[in-house]
Amino acid sequence: DAMIKRVSQMLDITRLEYADTMEKKPVNLAEVLSQACQDFFPLFIKEQRELRVSGVDNPILVKGNKDLIYRAICNLLDNALEYSPAKTPVDATLKNFTIKIKDHGKKISEERRRAIFERFHKDRSPSARKSGAGLGLSIVTRTMEIRGGCADLEKTNDNGNTFRMIFK
Repeated sequence: DAMIKRVSQMLDITRLEYADTMEKKPVNLAEVLSQACQDFFPLFIKEQRELRVSGVDNPILVKGNKDLIYRAICNLLDNALEYSPAKTPVDATLKNFTIKIKDHGKKISEERRRAIFERFHKDRSPSARKSGAGLGLSIVTRTMEIRGGCADLEKTNDNGNTFRMIFK
């Protein structure tokens, strides 16, 4: 599974290198977020986790590539599942052209906030997963750059981390 995931991420990186040449079509963010959450739902159930989804009742349209946006959301869901404690919920929200994935994992320090979005950046702490290649968040970042938006980690005072995909 780890090898398949790594190869898939490498293919995503390659696709993103040529994404400027792809035709941008209308994409319903509510539909894409719903689909990604439905696809990840069995993994959350297997880990005895709750995936809470909101804001997907009304269509929100942007121009872009549906598959690339879907894969970026999946990377955020995968990170939330992997890096947050067992039996804690993950919230996936769409509001005002922004997708938020909130976990209840260890808060990412201020000094690491930018580095985590760089290609091949890996958490070297003892509690970090060993199988990742450090590509997931760079895929999210590049996807959003291509779209003219951005990906970031929202500053909050509560526990956990809220990753955002902000569409323009």
